[in-house]
Amino acid sequence: MKIFEEELFEPLLRLIRFSQAIGYIEKNKPLIFLDLGCGPKIPFYFFAKKNKVIFKKYIGIDPLIEKNLIGCLDKHKDIFLLRRKIINKIPLPSSTVDFIVAFAFLEHIENPDDIIKEALRILKTGGKIILTTPTPKAKSILEFLSFKLKLISSREIAEHKNYFTKKDLLSLIPESKKFNLEINHQYFEFGLNNLLIVTKKSTDR
Repeated sequence: MKIFEEELFEPLLRLIRFSQAIGYIEKNKPLIFLDLGCGPKIPFYFFAKKNKVIFKKYIGIDPLIEKNLIGCLDKHKDIFLLRRKIINKIPLPSSTVDFIVAFAFLEHIENPDDIIKEALRILKTGGKIILTTPTPKAKSILEFLSFKLKLISSREIAEHKNYFTKKDLLSLIPESKKFNLEINHQYFEFGLNNLLIVTKKSTDR
């Protein structure tokens, strides 16, 4: 069943993911913010604004961003949208972004390790990467909810290339002398989803 062109459970699951992350985002200063896989209608931008996040610049990247949305939001100086697929490079300069979020994104890409390295490259010292991605336990449940019950997007689930344990996610983070990283991980949704927060504490340079 679809409501407003979405399957019934999609808004609820998105809200759960956003709610897991919002407490880790600063709310007392303007932020340069990157949303990887931001979705057709950039829902996290509006969720974060309602939760008192201040955007100096919100950058959303997703090949599915609605064309008419880009036109409508051109007048908003705090929004910059890129309607493109991310292959292995993020088209932003190094050390320029305060926060990076990737909600239900990592499971859709072929080379998650390259994207994590790129995210660390563009992240400022003191900045955070916050991501959610399903675990292997979720695979059969998500497929049942999507393909059988039609309660979540079958297109999204069919595109899944990876499911991650905590160990899998930690293996994506490079052991590099360039970064002093603080890494926090937790499961949510009864172990069906990962929340990973990576803080770039300092550099050797």
